[in-house]
Amino acid sequence: LGEGPVWDAQARRLWFVDIKGGRLHVLTPETGARDSFEIGGNPSFALPADGGGLVIGNRDRLLHWRQDGVTELARI
Repeated sequence: LGEGPVWDAQARRLWFVDIKGGRLHVLTPETGARDSFEIGGNPSFALPADGGGLVIGNRDRLLHWRQDGVTELARI
């Protein structure tokens, strides 16, 4: 279930989540490159974060995601 598309103007990429599949997807339109990352749970949105990475809402948590790891920001 694709959800929450967001355009990252700085990186020129389109990010979106797969709620049921627990994945984060990215598309770079200029090159056609696509990638997918396992997040787990049920991510419902992803937004570009100041300083890089993404803030992801996942069930009862807010996460800061970078390709090299995930940090929990808060439990809701």
